[in-house]
Amino acid sequence: MKRCIFGIFFVFCISAAAFCERITLPVNAEETGREKPVDITLDWDETWFLTNPSNKYHHGIARMACILSEVAYVNEATDPELNQIKNVYRKLGAGDSSQDFHYDIDYNAAGIGNNQVAFSFASKEIKTAKGKKNLVFVVIRGTPFSANEWISNVNVADSSRNETLVHEGFFLAETQVHKALIYYLLKMKINPEESYFLISGHSRGAAVANLLGANLVDEGFFKPENLFVYTFACPNVSQEDKTSDAKYGFIWNIVSPEDIVPTVPMRKGNWNFKKYGNTRVFANRWNTPEEVFENDYIPRINMYYYLLMERDYYPFDTGYYIPMMVTRLLIKLYPKIKKYYGSSFGFRKQAEKIFWSVFAPNKPEKANSSSKNRILEFVNKSTGGLVDYSSFAFLDMHLCSNYLSWLLALEENEVYSEKLCSVLIIKGPYESAVFNSKDEVVLRIIDGVPQFKTIKVPVIAVPSTVGVIIGVPSCEEYTVVVYKDSLVPTMIPTKIEHYDAEGYITEICPKKRIYPHKGMAYSFKIGAQTAEEKTINAKKSHSKETRQFIKQAKLKQQDVFRFQPEFTLDTDLRFEVGARMGTQMFHGDVLTGQSFTDFGSSVAINAGIGHEETLVDRLLIDFAAYGKVLLATGDLEKGERRFNFVPSARISLSYKPLHRESLFVSGVFDFHINGFNDKAFSSDVRNTNFGTINISDNVGVVPSIRFGIRF
Repeated sequence: MKRCIFGIFFVFCISAAAFCERITLPVNAEETGREKPVDITLDWDETWFLTNPSNKYHHGIARMACILSEVAYVNEATDPELNQIKNVYRKLGAGDSSQDFHYDIDYNAAGIGNNQVAFSFASKEIKTAKGKKNLVFVVIRGTPFSANEWISNVNVADSSRNETLVHEGFFLAETQVHKALIYYLLKMKINPEESYFLISGHSRGAAVANLLGANLVDEGFFKPENLFVYTFACPNVSQEDKTSDAKYGFIWNIVSPEDIVPTVPMRKGNWNFKKYGNTRVFANRWNTPEEVFENDYIPRINMYYYLLMERDYYPFDTGYYIPMMVTRLLIKLYPKIKKYYGSSFGFRKQAEKIFWSVFAPNKPEKANSSSKNRILEFVNKSTGGLVDYSSFAFLDMHLCSNYLSWLLALEENEVYSEKLCSVLIIKGPYESAVFNSKDEVVLRIIDGVPQFKTIKVPVIAVPSTVGVIIGVPSCEEYTVVVYKDSLVPTMIPTKIEHYDAEGYITEICPKKRIYPHKGMAYSFKIGAQTAEEKTINAKKSHSKETRQFIKQAKLKQQDVFRFQPEFTLDTDLRFEVGARMGTQMFHGDVLTGQSFTDFGSSVAINAGIGHEETLVDRLLIDFAAYGKVLLATGDLEKGERRFNFVPSARISLSYKPLHRESLFVSGVFDFHINGFNDKAFSSDVRNTNFGTINISDNVGVVPSIRFGIRF
């Protein structure tokens, strides 16, 4: 029976495929500057609109919609043969008389100004069992190389500069397309109820298409089952609760998790912008096994990418991590729309300045551009080409050519993923290493700071105000080791955050505290495991095992030689200035100063050696032995020495709020030896606010408390 069903299904699939037409379309990616388009061949069948419900995704329609969105960027009105969208319309059977272009934009137009968009319509008749129907194409161009439309992209609420339900720039552009579409249908005598509509766009065009589809249904003159809206890299457009209503199920938003644009305006905190309809997310290195992604998907994608762009595709390989971090930063800087507009440093005002600068015609080169280039070249060389790679990756993540290559290269069951991901957040001063399944170190963190040279993508980590945010693929297992070189256990908070396939946070799990120290490390799994967990399951490693971890991961902080200026003032009114030179293991201090009690009549010179240990967290304890020479600069009485030597010991507690500077308080113990250094302790030279502790008949200890700062 199963074989029979499979056979029927196979015959049905072959029969359905036989009705598909192989169509070749001229496609030119604007970014390459190609003089001639390339030919892209794909399946196309107009009956898809009749047989496939609009609220069911169709990969063939998505591919065609993406091609239309790509060629919408190229519109050479002076030469019809170079007008790629016109040629694609012709290939699809939409004659020139049905084509209507709106690319001539006057950004000075009253009432709408920058908030405009280029778009085109075309239509053709298709035969159905119920007679002839119309297929109408509505293709909206994304943002061109024009400051005006980029400014409209950041127009969240320019008119009110306050909370808004719908993105103002996109809404005004949608109104323009909406009116033109109604006029086009009336002019062409097309009945919306007897027609099918394919509406598409990329980026800004996607946002307008998304709003247009929703508004057409809300009007009541268009049937949802006749609307097929496919958008690519669509930004969020509305804060209305109704965006998730089932009636908008005919809208399909296709996004890449590496792309920042689909995540703005933000959907977090006081910002709650969303898209209408369904969202489908490309597979990525975080949710696809390496052997499949690197050895199968990328080579297939590059076949199309090279055809369109004349180069390979540069992926970030870090899933939604970069868009997620951008969202965190924007929410931190602009928690409300008022703040977004609120000052001269608000994003809205600064973005407009940048756009006018970047897109200014005949912009003269600045005098210091060569210096900037040399800096970039140095960084690029020292990081193994990171600048070059990142510049291409930031471009590729959003290009329509990228979306088109993915859709053409991969089938529906390959190109999308709904797999959840997570990130791990660890806060505090700690040492940590992340190991992959091959027991290789792919990330090292020292004193709570990621060592960027050790990061091996797809693993990624960035410090933030909430701690170091560590991201790893959810389809693989990694081992994390956390250690702290402290005498007392140090509390290190850890936390897991879960995200959906789009990169939007779904759950913040409770904090789990661990307490590593000099004799104990913690290890636990992240990756596939943390995607299912609400807290880490940490295992304690004692003594020998801890030392092995430290050695293997090189977690012990390097004893770096440092020169640190120091300023101190003690309770006996002595001020000193000097410097510390050396390492944490062994350092030497040189200080000079004098007492305010005997200002100008003597100078103290200190020299000593010491050793420092981490006590707990960022608190350190220091033991040092000093020799102090008090030099009398004035006249001496008979029998007095010009030099008085004072042995001294110092115990200090230091707190490092950052990684180098420290604030400290010290207990200083000066040794008074009768008949040897009496002058150094006479009342006219120094105060002894805490008195003298006699050790023997000839030796006493004079304590004081010293406060200081070290840079």
